[in-house]
Amino acid sequence: ASLRSSSARGHWGEVQLRRIVEAAGMLRHTDFDEQVNFSADTAERDGEVFRPDMLVHLPGKKSLVVDAKAPMSAILQAGEVPADGSEEEQRRRAELEVAHARAVRMHVKELSTKKYWAALDNTPDLVLLFLPAESHLSAALEADPQLLDYSFGQGVALVSPVSLLATLKSVAYAWQQENLVDNARTVFASARELYERLGLMGRRLDSLGKSINTTVSRFNSMMATLEGRVMPSARRLEELDDSLDSIDLPDPVQQTTRDVTAPELQANIDATENTTDER
Repeated sequence: ASLRSSSARGHWGEVQLRRIVEAAGMLRHTDFDEQVNFSADTAERDGEVFRPDMLVHLPGKKSLVVDAKAPMSAILQAGEVPADGSEEEQRRRAELEVAHARAVRMHVKELSTKKYWAALDNTPDLVLLFLPAESHLSAALEADPQLLDYSFGQGVALVSPVSLLATLKSVAYAWQQENLVDNARTVFASARELYERLGLMGRRLDSLGKSINTTVSRFNSMMATLEGRVMPSARRLEELDDSLDSIDLPDPVQQTTRDVTAPELQANIDATENTTDER
């Protein structure tokens, strides 16, 4: 009784659709959007407004349109008629199933005229028409065996909860692969950046080491000058004046910096030096 009104039936279909999408592991506003309004930007349909029940986002900035407004009035009435009832009840049930198939066919025709794919970029020429119960689809196909082929010819695919879930699982898997590829690109870019920075650090360490060694060499050279040229005069002054304090000299620096020997860093340094020499 709660599904007798068309608005209640439409809401039920939308709720079932959302459950299927969430069961496929998709997130609202990330992997799909509901009740999206958009306008066509083509010359022949300029300004026309569309409002599909759901847009499923595909890798590569593509979208898949899902419609959840499949007619259910006749099939719900048929469900109230016992399948193993009297001959009259069975005839009435068959008539309702035929009416259901006819209503689905009419809705498919209506959907095909909207041509959502003409208003959306990178969208397959296909709309998924969602029937919220397996029995709804099977009853329609049993009453109208040509309905499936007709729908495909109109750019509409009839999907039940099971087939839609399988489709969305495939989409979710495609997203996972896309994310893996993106993550791999990020890891590769980060590794390359780290390698380049290590090369830069190696070059700067090599330059710093050479600078330190130059400083040590100059320090020791100054020490030699001090000891050989200056200190003899200072010692003569000490001999003439006992009140002078003796001068303590610092020890020469014996240690030098360690050379950069890692092959990767050394190759980077050599390449830089060769480039500098060419210039």
